[in-house]
Amino acid sequence: NNSLVRNFTLNTMGKGGDKREKTASKIGLKIPAGMIGLSFTGKDKPIVSSVRKNSPMDGTIIKVGWIAVALKLGNGTEYTSFKKKELEKFLKDSKEDTDRILTFAMTQSTVDVELDIPASDDIGFEIIENEEGKPIVWNLSAEAKHLHTISSGMILDTAILPNGYEMHAYSTEEFKTLLKRTSHMKGRKVIFKSAESDTLSEKSISCSSKTIELPVGDLDDIGLDIKGHKAVVQKIDDSSPFKHEIF
Repeated sequence: NNSLVRNFTLNTMGKGGDKREKTASKIGLKIPAGMIGLSFTGKDKPIVSSVRKNSPMDGTIIKVGWIAVALKLGNGTEYTSFKKKELEKFLKDSKEDTDRILTFAMTQSTVDVELDIPASDDIGFEIIENEEGKPIVWNLSAEAKHLHTISSGMILDTAILPNGYEMHAYSTEEFKTLLKRTSHMKGRKVIFKSAESDTLSEKSISCSSKTIELPVGDLDDIGLDIKGHKAVVQKIDDSSPFKHEIF
């Protein structure tokens, strides 16, 4: 079986100059001996052009468009900065090796990606804030096959709930709170966009009206913080009986 064996790390400067260690957008996979079922294109860089059906790499996290950047053999020998034909020769010459690690640079999709996410606390990826303050996808799970269309670094632009509620261009923490609060819901969707996209949404909420019956007592007693001229729900406590009904 192939398995995720390592992520590279890099240090970036966070807000206020603090250093935050983040997983870089490179990923290493342990590959089996023999033919692995990957085809490559490109003259200078070996770019994955296809993954053969029912091959050892079929059903893994590897995506067409990723770039192979390193091959480490079981004896410790490591090849880098190779061209397509060189990589193919290295793979052929090491076909008996059961401990090879092939590392890829995870290129991003340049088109918008709408993704169904499961009704679970574990959605297969993390959401962190990049240096521009945008919520991005990070630490993709190698076992989460529903994530094959996205790559680390893509911007989380929109979250859509099955009841029609839509959140556009909100903060990392606001997206994380919404997904956590609705983890029981089936039919949730999120839309990711490339970090270079020039079509990011404006910050907004789209939703239909909802009528709820309030019990006797103060709003504080039912876990709702409502403020503003338009009476906007600012915060919903985890103890609120309405935490799964309003957002």
